[in-house]
Amino acid sequence: MWAQEAGTTVFSPFPEDTEYFGRMNQPFMLNFRVGDLEAALNNLEAAGVRIDEKRMDEVYGRFA
Repeated sequence: MWAQEAGTTVFSPFPEDTEYFGRMNQPFMLNFRVGDLEAALNNLEAAGVRIDEKRMDEVYGRFA
């Protein structure tokens, strides 16, 4: 099982007409801090969550 690590949780609302996500019906995102991104993704997928294949590796973190 995975859990969010200590730190700030950020809720990032976007404008209603955003094209950031590529779909108009997705106006927000949630970012969770986890110690093992791959394990978290594997657990979510095992629970039936659809996992997007895109990944981002930045100096300030990895995103999926």
